[in-house]
Amino acid sequence: MRFIVHFEFCPEHTDKVLADWAKNTEINKNNPNNTPKSVYPPQFTGNGTGFFIVEVTNPEQWARGYLSGYPHVKWNPVACYDLDNWIESYHKSKE
Repeated sequence: MRFIVHFEFCPEHTDKVLADWAKNTEINKNNPNNTPKSVYPPQFTGNGTGFFIVEVTNPEQWARGYLSGYPHVKWNPVACYDLDNWIESYHKSKE
């Protein structure tokens, strides 16, 4: 399943967040299936805010990918559904 992941952190923690990002990127290089797969790269949208899109194949990827490795970041994942599949499901539900 795909998710748009909005993130937010206090600008005062930028150095800590960037250090966590570098550390976790290095850790996950050798274990790409441990974390959600990036579908759209991180985009910065303001002072300590942004978003990216990932694909998750295993719920444990959340814990290994974000929850444990970024204590200074607030994550807000929003599930995304393929529109064609959603339309098909919608029509079937009306039958």
